[in-house]
Amino acid sequence: MSFFFEKDRKVTNYNYPVPPNLPRENALTEAQQQYRFILNISGIDAAYIKDVQRPSYTLQTQEIKLLNWTSKYPKTIDWKDISFTVIEVFSKEVINSVAGVFMDKLLYTAYDTPNLLNPQSINVPNKDLAKRDLIDSLGPFKIRILNPAGDIVEEWVLRNAFIVGMTPTQVTYASEDLSTLSFNVTYDWAEFTFFKDSGGNTPNARRFSSPNFNNASIK
Repeated sequence: MSFFFEKDRKVTNYNYPVPPNLPRENALTEAQQQYRFILNISGIDAAYIKDVQRPSYTLQTQEIKLLNWTSKYPKTIDWKDISFTVIEVFSKEVINSVAGVFMDKLLYTAYDTPNLLNPQSINVPNKDLAKRDLIDSLGPFKIRILNPAGDIVEEWVLRNAFIVGMTPTQVTYASEDLSTLSFNVTYDWAEFTFFKDSGGNTPNARRFSSPNFNNASIK
């Protein structure tokens, strides 16, 4: 249908609410600091997490030409991969290393090395990197932003997330820095929730307790 014949087309008005401006005084006294966060990953205590990227997206557009004008129309949203870093810890008090935890997630659930393949086996199916298996191996992925009182103020939940890359830091005699593992995670979309304080109007506002760093261990 031609553009020129749609001038009488009815457009639904959803009456989206216009959010109020954030008050200026909060910017002077309650600015958020980067270190107030918790990353929840099954098998890794929050004390081991060094940093994590928050979800971001790009809206893909398509250009439409009309005479000598160019108009852009939205197509799809592309959620960008994120990364997080875990500090390596070696101790007799833990049952595994950080690298061991994530290798177990991959090998026990989603992937077989060539020496483990057994095409003749019927009772033990070979793992073939199925998306569902990779999602299950990582488990729930939640980024929680905290205020100074320990309350959750924001929460990002990555849906259908799975690891697509693991990179250990280089080991060298020339440095005494902590060794870490960096991970890249892809996902289909992210869900965002904002929580008001206990006196607000959000019925499911939650309180988050700080982790016990004295008894931190890989579980």
